[in-house]
Amino acid sequence: MVFDLETTGLSPEFDEIIEFGAVVYNYKNGERKRVDYLIKPEKPLKAFTKELTGITDEMLEDKPTIEEIFPTIYDLIKDGILVAHNASFDFNFLNSYAQKLGYPELTNTVIDTLSIARSVYPTLKNYRLGTVAKKTGIIYDDRDAHRADYDADILIDVYEHI
Repeated sequence: MVFDLETTGLSPEFDEIIEFGAVVYNYKNGERKRVDYLIKPEKPLKAFTKELTGITDEMLEDKPTIEEIFPTIYDLIKDGILVAHNASFDFNFLNSYAQKLGYPELTNTVIDTLSIARSVYPTLKNYRLGTVAKKTGIIYDDRDAHRADYDADILIDVYEHI
């Protein structure tokens, strides 16, 4: 499964997950299932988060809290191989919430496309998802970027090409 998170900041201890997006890929038949959950945070979003993601407080006001949606996310990821760009960031957030909410520690195999891209393309100016996507010939729309479902969808194509 390829996944991405949108969060209110960089710290799993102090910040919150506001979106979980994933593409569950069946390698046997090539079928892709998109999953996207918006998550209501405890605190209002900062201007920076709104500008970066395009997610607003109004979009989240009737969404489930992390306590309500995490069982669904946990069941989706618990036995899977996970692929993410800058995977330690996203995986640490998920593992932090697993522990906060009383779930066993996540022990998934995690593939980090950021590390792969650094190895495959050592001369890139940076290794943001958009930069790596463009290098692999994948169209990346900066206007849709920084939404978990969009980035996960792009990332599965990038992963197949690096």
